Amino acid sequence: MSAVLVFAVLAFGRNSIAPVVLDLIALLLIVLGLVLGVVALFGLPRYGAKGILGPALAGILINGLLASIAFCNFFTARAAVLRERAAIPVYAKTIDERKTTDERPFRVVAPAGDWTLDESTRRQLRDNAFITTTLTKNNSFLRSAVFEYRFESPANAILEKMSAELGQPISDPSVKNASTKEIKFLKHKAIRLTYELTQNDRTEYVAATLFANDNIGWAILCAGPSEQKEAVEKIFDCYQPASSRR
Repeated sequence: MSAVLVFAVLAFGRNSIAPVVLDLIALLLIVLGLVLGVVALFGLPRYGAKGILGPALAGILINGLLASIAFCNFFTARAAVLRERAAIPVYAKTIDERKTTDERPFRVVAPAGDWTLDESTRRQLRDNAFITTTLTKNNSFLRSAVFEYRFESPANAILEKMSAELGQPISDPSVKNASTKEIKFLKHKAIRLTYELTQNDRTEYVAATLFANDNIGWAILCAGPSEQKEAVEKIFDCYQPASSRR
């Protein structure tokens, strides 16, 4: 019976239950089936084998098979994740932040209050892409990040490459109200990408400003709940010209 419930949960619960919760329910039913089968065997001396032995053994065998499949899938998935991590180099090394900030044509000024600005580390995402700065509002979903791209190309070519790469999420079916336009940002020719992304029953508004300076491309991403679009757009005010340093 528990095996039937497991299949029913997996078959009909995918659209209404979170995958992690669904897997936990299925695992609980499998364990429950094994326990009940063993308990039934302990009742044989008192009640006899008729009507008990067959269902008990069937329950133990079926749930044991399901448990072995679950464990095999778990270890296979774990091995795949470990191989993937080993294949992708992870960089979290702190570098000379003075060099990074000196190359930027802007500075970041955190608003007064419960905002946290982190410029202490520069992490390499891949060969030519780095994340250099994060700005987050405490106890809120409002946040921003600065991405640095290094290309051996003129500024216009860099802008086209960044726009093509960062504009890929716009084609996702879960993305709505996407727009792209050219703007001026800190006296630089820039591209502004905006869209709404729905994930896990939450819709976020994402705005990205892309521009290039010399051979370096910059992408400033700001995001937050869709009902706080104005607050998300206001985060861009924290990015000011480098010449305004005191």
